[in-house]
Amino acid sequence: MTTPRECGGCAAKASPEVVAALLHSLDGVAEMADSLVGRGDADDAAVMRLDAERALITTIDACPPMVEDPEAYGAIVAANAIGDVLAMGGRVVSTLAILAIPRDTAPAVGASILRGARTVIEECGGALVGGHTVHAPAMLFGLSVTGLVHPERMWRTSGARAGDVLVLSRPIGVGLAVSHATGEHRNSVIAAIRRPALADAASLARLGPAVHAATDVTGFGLLGHALDLTDDNVRVEIDIERVPMLPLAVDLAAAGHRTSAHTANRAWVDGLVEAEMSDQQWAMLVDPQTTGGLLAAIEPGVVSEGFTVIGRCVTRGSDQAALAVRPGAAMAETDEVKAGAA
Repeated sequence: MTTPRECGGCAAKASPEVVAALLHSLDGVAEMADSLVGRGDADDAAVMRLDAERALITTIDACPPMVEDPEAYGAIVAANAIGDVLAMGGRVVSTLAILAIPRDTAPAVGASILRGARTVIEECGGALVGGHTVHAPAMLFGLSVTGLVHPERMWRTSGARAGDVLVLSRPIGVGLAVSHATGEHRNSVIAAIRRPALADAASLARLGPAVHAATDVTGFGLLGHALDLTDDNVRVEIDIERVPMLPLAVDLAAAGHRTSAHTANRAWVDGLVEAEMSDQQWAMLVDPQTTGGLLAAIEPGVVSEGFTVIGRCVTRGSDQAALAVRPGAAMAETDEVKAGAA
């Protein structure tokens, strides 16, 4: 296996263990009285009720560059940050930018980053209203995003029910492809991940209450984010043969390439997964995504356009792992659900 190099994008996220330790340090800190989703929840953003019809979504995301083109970098970061609002069924209202830039970097580079971000923000119906810029040894760009959602119609990571179908809107393998590929193949992946998940979220929204839980797949990989959908009563079973994967990333994984997040992501879920997988398959299922697809648990029998059925939610026995990865035969009973073809 090749030695992983430090990767940008969501591959640079702190490990799940580090995040858990930091959150634990905040135990006992009071939540706001009107908080619907807060620090103790495994959701994509915080949510505070404003009134009977509106709740305020707030989130923040930042990452180091994963591409050379500053405008593409800004667009990818914006699409990734906005994904947290879209993954809760919300709409974007406003954003604030944070830009750390080395002193010897031309101002035009920063302007290109902001231009790329603004294009995506405005496409999503929001506005870039301000921000903060500092000098730093290395480049870093991020957005704080504010959105709105109806309190009774937002999607949570909790709420998956036994019998639900698991669907995914985009192929996995972005981390490997962007970190290790070159040429036009890499450029096609970059073009895809600078596209926000507007159509994905709109497709889910058309299902109304049939959507029981949702999240976006980002830095902790498919397995890490699928874990958020499980609880003591429900476990997720994924059919690895149905999971859409970038062929380029599959080839890179087979050649031994890994991202810098691979070891931490795998360690986080390893003891929680019931499966026998090759190291190559592990590399794909824990690959960190930037602007990854939406992962949702929905009622069986409904059609989610643009999504692929990749598994199901089942009742979890007391001695069973939270996640299971199984071959195609185990998922035969979901074949009648035609939620896959985009």
